[in-house]
Amino acid sequence: MMVLRKNSTDNIIREAVREYLGNRCDSCGVTKEQLQIHHIIPSKMGGTNTLGNLQLLCQPCHLKIHHQFRKIFPTKPIELECLNCGKIIERIIKSKNPLCQRCYQIKRLKINAIKGKKLKGSK
Repeated sequence: MMVLRKNSTDNIIREAVREYLGNRCDSCGVTKEQLQIHHIIPSKMGGTNTLGNLQLLCQPCHLKIHHQFRKIFPTKPIELECLNCGKIIERIIKSKNPLCQRCYQIKRLKINAIKGKKLKGSK
């Protein structure tokens, strides 16, 4: 699975993403514009750098999507305290049970141990 490295300027990876996604704007279909890689679910909201969360957009469509997104969600993250360890975490959307990444993973391990399930990627 092709993963785009965060904040990467590596042209080889960017070209692979463009080739995989068809080298055209996903919104309007234009191919002559310089296309930009867009995260469908933003990284700040838990979006990944995998190909399933990326799309190519021309600059006008990219700006339009981000403008619409800012109307729906606040641009500045909200500071919340992890319920388990007290660490300050940032989220775009207020969570009922905010947990930092470490505490969330521990919680998932405990739940899966109780259910007798193995996590993906574990042996």
